[in-house]
Amino acid sequence: GLVMEGNWPVQWVLDKGFNVVAAVRMPSETILPNVSESGRFKDVKKAYTQVDVMTGRELAVFPLWQLFHARFDPDNFDDLGSLGRPFLDAARKTWRKLDMTEEDLVIRRRVRAPLRLTHRLKGWTEAEVEAYRARVEKDQHEIMTDYYVNKDAEVVAIQGDSNLDQIRDVVHLLDTFFAGSPLPKGMMGYTDGLARDILEDLKRDYYDEVDVLQDTLSFGYEAGFRLHLLLKGINPDAEDFTITFAERRTETASQTVDRGLKLKALGLPQGMVWEELGFDPAYVEERREWEASHYDPYPEAHGGANPARVSITPGNGRQGESGTDIAN
Repeated sequence: GLVMEGNWPVQWVLDKGFNVVAAVRMPSETILPNVSESGRFKDVKKAYTQVDVMTGRELAVFPLWQLFHARFDPDNFDDLGSLGRPFLDAARKTWRKLDMTEEDLVIRRRVRAPLRLTHRLKGWTEAEVEAYRARVEKDQHEIMTDYYVNKDAEVVAIQGDSNLDQIRDVVHLLDTFFAGSPLPKGMMGYTDGLARDILEDLKRDYYDEVDVLQDTLSFGYEAGFRLHLLLKGINPDAEDFTITFAERRTETASQTVDRGLKLKALGLPQGMVWEELGFDPAYVEERREWEASHYDPYPEAHGGANPARVSITPGNGRQGESGTDIAN
């Protein structure tokens, strides 16, 4: 909803014990913020109104604590009545043109591409023309290679449109659409003439846009946790909690291992290295101790006074195998 509509109005659902047990996304087009000219809520007990978009009839009223409205890139963040913008808001007009042009392209190929024949029947009567037409069209399901007539007649081929490959208008609209889209065209498979290093730069910009979306979602989820703590009589500002998303896997397994070993070589604590790689250090240590007591035939301490030496090949790129060498 946040990507398509730019708005994420979510209603918190409580059980009998005043626990926040669910979050229900409300249809954005039906939610109306009740704000004054200054952009502030007129009454926090009636902060949002749900209306029927067909009749304009009021369906429900929500207090501020019950419905949270996350907005993506609104025109004015200070105006609580300013709604968010869809992720592809800047490219909607171009998308309509592109969709129309694609449909016209298919119709043009279907209508103008086939080969046609003109039958010039000079001096024929209407009955003779109809009989000839019926005989020819009767055999159209077969491949017609020859026509036999005993009067003045001529069969002339009309070639199909030879310019069907000229689709620069479609290419232009496609480039214009992705120019207004946060998503790089190369990530959707349109890689013609696109250098790999440029695609990497565009990919990083796209991931920054995704981070903004995730931050907006985190803001909404955090409001739900804060409400749950408040209902339990706990000051949420006194508690330390964060909303995190799973890390995007943009690296290969070889590159991930190289990154961890480089951090280890820089002197970072082992726990921080595990966290950087996406693992829980406490769980890793617990599994290490469990395996040592169950599978290790030599349970004495490893490493000793001479720990493993880590050597990293400089300039390890994004392609190829690992350039890491480990020696004892």
